Amino acid sequence: MVSGNETSKEQVFFFLSGIIVGVPVALFFESVSNLYFTSLGVATIVAPLVEEFAKADPLFFRYGRPAGVLMRLGLLSGLGFGLAEFIVYVSLGAPFLLRIPAIGFHAAGTGIIGYGVSRGRTVEYYLVSVTLHFLNNFFASLGFLWLVGGPGTTLASYYLAWRFYRKSDSQVKPSSTYAITPFFT
Repeated sequence: MVSGNETSKEQVFFFLSGIIVGVPVALFFESVSNLYFTSLGVATIVAPLVEEFAKADPLFFRYGRPAGVLMRLGLLSGLGFGLAEFIVYVSLGAPFLLRIPAIGFHAAGTGIIGYGVSRGRTVEYYLVSVTLHFLNNFFASLGFLWLVGGPGTTLASYYLAWRFYRKSDSQVKPSSTYAITPFFT
């Protein structure tokens, strides 16, 4: 079904997939990678690659949908993931206020990937989200120095998601190509 609007069932599905699929997949791969990487390597390399993929995987099969729809569904998946991660980190003692922006950061990153899926350029936009995630986690690994680059990275993700969303309804038509086409071209 190719439609201009997502259904409420789709919205719930994507929000829950961020929690039920995204979080366990990320936790599994990040825990396994602890056997092979340092904590810094897991946080800055493995987590961005795995989390961005885990949040966005339901989008990869909806490539024929309009960009605005795919971005909204991506935002919902990232929001579900971000809320679940927020609860985990805060329950482990992370500062409540410092974790709030990460909820929107995860939503924005997956929205950016949704835009890429709609344009048939999934890999490129996935790598944009991974790069932003890498930078954010790198700055977070510096402790208090996160305040040097973390807020800028977070704001950059918000801005890009907002900018792509504004472009999505007026300039981008649904792509008839498969979302994974860039892997093969």
